[in-house]
Amino acid sequence: MSGDLMHVWMAILWLGLWGCTGDDTDDSATETDTDTDTDTDTDTDLWPHCPDAGAHVGEGTGSLVVTGDALYCGGFNEERTLEQEQELKALLRLVPGSYALPASDGDHDLALSMCLLQAGETAGPDVDGAGTTTVTLNTWSGATYTYLAGIQPLVDGAGTAWTAAHNLVLHGVEGADPDPLTLDGGGPDPATGTGSTITVHAEGGSIWEPSAVTFWSCADATWTPESHTVTFDGGEITLELLLGINTVQTAPGSFARASGTLDGTAFDLTDYFQLIYRPDHHHFGRHFAVVFDSPIGEACALRVEAIDPLEGPPTAVVSTADCDLAVLGTREVTAETYTLGD
Repeated sequence: MSGDLMHVWMAILWLGLWGCTGDDTDDSATETDTDTDTDTDTDTDLWPHCPDAGAHVGEGTGSLVVTGDALYCGGFNEERTLEQEQELKALLRLVPGSYALPASDGDHDLALSMCLLQAGETAGPDVDGAGTTTVTLNTWSGATYTYLAGIQPLVDGAGTAWTAAHNLVLHGVEGADPDPLTLDGGGPDPATGTGSTITVHAEGGSIWEPSAVTFWSCADATWTPESHTVTFDGGEITLELLLGINTVQTAPGSFARASGTLDGTAFDLTDYFQLIYRPDHHHFGRHFAVVFDSPIGEACALRVEAIDPLEGPPTAVVSTADCDLAVLGTREVTAETYTLGD
């Protein structure tokens, strides 16, 4: 395969997947604030299980810089139900520091210093020793792309084993060491295609299983705002999304906010764990659930399902639900509007 074709093919795979104790290791504090509004990111009591920067394993001429904003949200999956989406929600924090990465062809030891916070804001798995990564170099038009693909073991407080699969992309001038890769909670660099994808699954599982969780930016600056407002018997709700571009896979994105009223009580929710979303393929159909801060009447949550942005409104089905999203009753929908962009 020619270099040009190889570069294009690797770029397609990168868009589709979404995903050392070196001398320069930074032992800075692991608990730093981020700009992501999850209501969990600035509460250090929720992350005591995180390792320090010394948990990183790896060496080489590549360089990884992790900032204090490197918090990532578990993404949705079109093959899951809303109930499964709620159960599998998780946040992933990469520990701040400067780390060495292998940058020569072949297999190498590697462990990224990371930890998870799972549904219910419970401590999730963290680093359990070194894993492996395979480095592949591709030179194209005077630049070299350095691809790292591998796995590392994780373990949670109950002793359950997990696996984190990573894909890292670095870029640099042909013949030179790759430029440092900075991870700061954002998405892939649109200019170079550099960035990271991390997917966590049960030990012995696969990144392709619906129960595997792929982590991406909680609010990528390149994503487009989209919103749906649904009026129903007893209230109204506005659902705000940020969505990327569909490629061979359904576009990444985030369910950023839900606001409105139910039976005279107002709500305005931005917490990651309270906002649940499942798309159909390429977001042609959209299904939401929101969990209130406290019950409104008998309703702990509200489900808004079957929204189709390509069809004339209304198509939405609105139901009150308990805290596990079991339907309590349905509400008649009287109007539905869709907004693309700011």
